[in-house]
Amino acid sequence: MTPLNHNYQYHPCKQIVIIWQAKAACTIVNKMYYDEEGLLEEAEKYSNWIHDYREKHNKETQIIRNKGLNTKSTKYIHFVVNPYRRIVSSYIHAMRTNYTNCPNISFRQFIQLLFDGKIIHDPHHTAQLSFLHTRKRIEYIKMENIDHHLPLINKKYNLNYSIKTSIHYATTYDVDDKFIGDLLWNDIEKIPRKYSNFYSETIRVMVYAIFERDINIFGYTWDEFINNE
Repeated sequence: MTPLNHNYQYHPCKQIVIIWQAKAACTIVNKMYYDEEGLLEEAEKYSNWIHDYREKHNKETQIIRNKGLNTKSTKYIHFVVNPYRRIVSSYIHAMRTNYTNCPNISFRQFIQLLFDGKIIHDPHHTAQLSFLHTRKRIEYIKMENIDHHLPLINKKYNLNYSIKTSIHYATTYDVDDKFIGDLLWNDIEKIPRKYSNFYSETIRVMVYAIFERDINIFGYTWDEFINNE
């Protein structure tokens, strides 16, 4: 079973936990968090990679963060993305960085290795579902609909979040619709804008099996993935 997600941030003044996960708009979510805390300018001066500052800041505030989880009045918001899209992003990241030590495999091979448990678990492709999900009441916010949700959660939780940008996305292209899930990474000339091009029916079934909890608990569907491309 795919390990659960242990990533979160905490707003101590407002007693709100923000849950996030790698390859799920994590840069945008963390920028929104640090902006709310009045620390975004400091974070961006520290490094152009927000997660460098996050690691430093989280260590410095670990006692406060732990206290937040044990405060009864703490509220929980979890920003999520469609698992069908996220795992393609995870594959692209794995091929570009070789963090899986599988430098030139197809998307199907990547999914099969995950399905068989032959790739070591890593936050870039493990579950989004939080270890807190059975212990806390969590509101899930789909990043695909963030423009709609942001004003609502700002009002509900007295936040001042505004959408941020990230430059750490893969460059994609409008290409002919065709299945490329069996192409080796080095044979993919251009990453398609439509990530559905990586899927066959058998691959879709395996991805569902791997991320069934994420898909069902967050309320995602395959059609939603297709319609949001």
